[in-house]
Order: sequence, then C-alpha cells, then structure tokens
Amino acid sequence: MPIRKDSNGLTPKQKKFCQEFLKDFNGAAAYGRTYNSKGTDASAARLLAKPSVQQYLNLILNQAEEVAQVSLAAVVREAGRLAFSDITEAMEFDEQGVTFRNSSSLPKRVTASIRSVSSTRTITRSRNGDDVETVNMKMEFHGKSQAINFLGKFFGVSQDLNQIRAGLLKYGIAMIPDSSTATGFRLEPHDTSSPAIASIEASEAAAEFTGEVWEAAEQA
Repeated sequence: MPIRKDSNGLTPKQKKFCQEFLKDFNGAAAYGRTYNSKGTDASAARLLAKPSVQQYLNLILNQAEEVAQVSLAAVVREAGRLAFSDITEAMEFDEQGVTFRNSSSLPKRVTASIRSVSSTRTITRSRNGDDVETVNMKMEFHGKSQAINFLGKFFGVSQDLNQIRAGLLKYGIAMIPDSSTATGFRLEPHDTSSPAIASIEASEAAAEFTGEVWEAAEQA
C-alpha cells in the first residue's frame, strides 16, 4: 500500500525529517532522529535534493522570517551598530563633568547601542540645615566584543560555505545561488565526474555568495 503524502507532497517521515533538520541544520543528525538509525550525509543529501523537501523548508523559513521580521542584512546592520558605537554621541564629558544628550535628539543607531540608563537621587543635610539633592546618572552601552566577534565570523562565511558545497558536490548535488528562495540558494543534480572542477566551482560559488551578502548589507 503506497504511503500517503500531504498537501506539500511529503510523506510523514519526510515532513518529520524537515522539522528535525530545521532544529540544527544538520542533515545527518536529522536523518538519524527521523529514521531511528545512524544518519549519513549521503542519505540526508538525497532527501534535501527532493523538490518537495526544498519547497517545504523554504515555506517554513519564509513563515519564520515573516513572524520575526528579521533578515540577514538586518542582523548584520544591528551588529554593526553595536560594534562601532561611539559613546560620545550620547554624552559629553570634560574637566567640568559629564553631560547627557537629550534622548529625543539621538538617532536610532545610537539609542540601539545603549544597554541601560539609570539615575539615583540622594538627599543630604547641609551644615545650615538645608536639604541638598544630588542626582547621579549612569549610562551603559552594550558590549562591543560579542558584536565584533560575530561580524568577524560572519564575514568568514566563504570558508564554511565552501566546505558545505564541496561536501554536497561529492554526492552529486550543487548549491546554486537563488535570491528567490528563503535560504538564498537551491539544490540541483551535479556531475561529479571531475573533482577538480567541483572544487573550483565550490570556491567560485562561495565567493559569489559572500559578495552578495556584502552588497545586501551595504544597501540595507
């Protein structure tokens, strides 16, 4: 008796594989969790190459992006705000003390870099018996180190992507840049008769992908 497929053209196991894959984007691990067996890259790659699987993954990723309203360019832009923030845009300080700028005059890129603002009011009694109020203001910016580390790893994406592409090419699957998909690329059958050509194509594709990311970040 044939296994029934849902409206997305997937069997129950294939749908579960997609859901498991989206947890960690590890094909072999997702295959193992789905079929209760030791996952293999080849088995996972064959499933990921199926058009119905690709369409379902793209559907879920698109829905997640719409709900969160987050794009790769937005994440990079936000990290850049934190990494290259300048505290003097929010306050002035000299030998006379510190003056905070009015928050209503600060651009969004500055306010987004501020972690917290607090004030403490203390009242002391002067020698002549008058109450003296002192206000202490404190402003803290988000740490730069994590944002800088993220950007450093992000713009090293070509090396990781090259390894992924090379691995898929060994099993006859090519990752083709495609801006119409949620992931930015699609999978297609590929001739693996020439390992040298496969390696060159993987490097060129990784370089092309990195260039597209830079362009998207600059235009955002």
